[in-house]
Amino acid sequence: MKSFVLNTQGDFWGTVRGFFRGLLTAGVVDLVLVPQETSSGRSVVSTLVRDPEKLVAPDPFAPLVLVSQAKVLGHLTFKDPKARIAAVCRPCEVRAAYELVKLKQVDLSRLLLIGVDCLGTLDPEVFRARLSGSGLKDLSEDWVASMRSGAASGVRSACEVCVEAVSGNVAANIGVVGTSPDQLVVEIKHELADEIAGALGLSAGEAGERAKALAALRTRREDARKTRFSQWRQAVPDLPALMAEMAMCLKCGNCRRACPICYCKECVFDGRIFDHESSSYVRWASRKGLIEMPTDTLLFHLTRLNHMGTSCVNCGMCESACPADLPLATLFAAASERIQAIWNYVPGRSLDDPLPLSTFREEELEPR
Repeated sequence: MKSFVLNTQGDFWGTVRGFFRGLLTAGVVDLVLVPQETSSGRSVVSTLVRDPEKLVAPDPFAPLVLVSQAKVLGHLTFKDPKARIAAVCRPCEVRAAYELVKLKQVDLSRLLLIGVDCLGTLDPEVFRARLSGSGLKDLSEDWVASMRSGAASGVRSACEVCVEAVSGNVAANIGVVGTSPDQLVVEIKHELADEIAGALGLSAGEAGERAKALAALRTRREDARKTRFSQWRQAVPDLPALMAEMAMCLKCGNCRRACPICYCKECVFDGRIFDHESSSYVRWASRKGLIEMPTDTLLFHLTRLNHMGTSCVNCGMCESACPADLPLATLFAAASERIQAIWNYVPGRSLDDPLPLSTFREEELEPR
């Protein structure tokens, strides 16, 4: 990646807006998919923009994600959109998009992936609580300031143990970690640097503290991750303990709908296989003495884990969508870590890494 430093000259958000508008006006792309502040100033939503003048308040750093951009990219590119789109994604969204490419759900041929530094996001209720009277503007200002030092706090549980603050496998990345208050860093792939930097008039440069700040952040997150997973495995060592932990599950399916990797148009749990006859419930209760209603709640989570454990990017969208506040992010992250270790597979790392369950290696499961 080639680094360029933008001097914001006291107008950070104007510089961000100018960058995205420049991509459109210079003809680098036809559309930009980017989070923008809503007209109410109380939230941020993903927007697909064709008119540069409609890029009024882009805010890719706002600590809120309601829908994973990877799911949005699936809708945008499942069929040829017949336009080149710059898609702004956080690191976990980039990794999920790469997994969906391998699953034939996202097509990168029309996409210019643009990453942003991310120290995590807030759960929606925490986000609302932090909004001041002036709305998103002040919160975003404070959030970016904390990101510069690598010290954002109160993030979702999945974000607390995420070690990937920057996406390295994108066309460009917009960074603030380790920068001074008047700086914005844009890192661009070497083969695209001339096109993008030339079109936008960027000047090459480095942010002096960036590498140090990112390394320190990664070390803290790795330590937190090890501690979290160790505590989880001690607290939930077997199936009965897992059943107790998941007893509050409503089987609402929100986690499946929020997960970027769960892409099936029709889930097996929505079909007739688990649409049991009334007599079946009576028969099972008669045989066992009692059964839990609704049935199959734990089986639902284990099936989901079996289906997407190798590609889980630990984004935590499942936990954020859970009305019962189950520790789904920790469950899936801890289990996926071990599943992925069996195959020596890191989801979203590279398109050159084949999906383990779609690739046969004769000796892959032999004792080492």
